[in-house]
Amino acid sequence: MASGKQSPRQKMINLMYLVFIAMLALNMSKEVLTAFGLMNEKLTESNATTTERNNAFLAGLGEKASEEPAKYATVKKNADKVHDISKEFNSYIETLKSELTANVNACDTLGQELAEAMIVDGALDILAKAEEIAFKDEMPERL
Repeated sequence: MASGKQSPRQKMINLMYLVFIAMLALNMSKEVLTAFGLMNEKLTESNATTTERNNAFLAGLGEKASEEPAKYATVKKNADKVHDISKEFNSYIETLKSELTANVNACDTLGQELAEAMIVDGALDILAKAEEIAFKDEMPERL
């Protein structure tokens, strides 16, 4: 689909699939959306609990390293490196999550506009407009 020049027929088929997928996305059931929200909440709770546990472990390791530096100094140093790397990775994941959420909000707006166009113009008019768009490049040759 992405390589080479597409025929007008293929453009039309691709556009029809796009409209079909948008219609399916608009009809997604409430239970599915609720499940994603619940999963997000559970993951957030789990992350918070794990962060607290890891911080307590690092504090305990710091105490042991101060009591017995010969035995625990290198372990503490490696644990601090792992903690820093995981902190950086978590912030990267949060950045991706916020960007994806922003993109989803933009897609929701686009989907809403498409749904309004379907309601106002009717599905057949949209397909006619899609056909015009698909054949727009080929119009001068046809005339």
